[in-house]
Amino acid sequence: MNYENGGAIITTDHLGDVDTLVQHFEGLSLEMQGLFLERVNDSHANVKEARKKHLLDELAKLGVSPGAVSAATAPTAKRTRKPSSILYRSKTDPLKSWPGRGKQPGWLTEEMDATGLGKEAFQVQV
Repeated sequence: MNYENGGAIITTDHLGDVDTLVQHFEGLSLEMQGLFLERVNDSHANVKEARKKHLLDELAKLGVSPGAVSAATAPTAKRTRKPSSILYRSKTDPLKSWPGRGKQPGWLTEEMDATGLGKEAFQVQV
């Protein structure tokens, strides 16, 4: 993949072995690591901006507005659920509870079978 960066073409072929780069980085003093990170961050920002400009130019050539792309790819809002409250509690172990959503837990089935009680008997009184 190629990106233009201020006239220079940057290719992924230039990345080389990342492990080797990390080893060289770890051999630098803290001061040099800081300077290196600043330059890498600046370079990354420039490449990102160049890529963004390139993509916007391509969209313009196609007659597509960036807003249309954003609207078409925006995530849909998820329905938020209110936190579930405990509706059922074990009679033998108060730490076992169930909000009544999803599959009925095994402890409730076992206790209902053992006691002969219905699910209503395990409901928490509010």
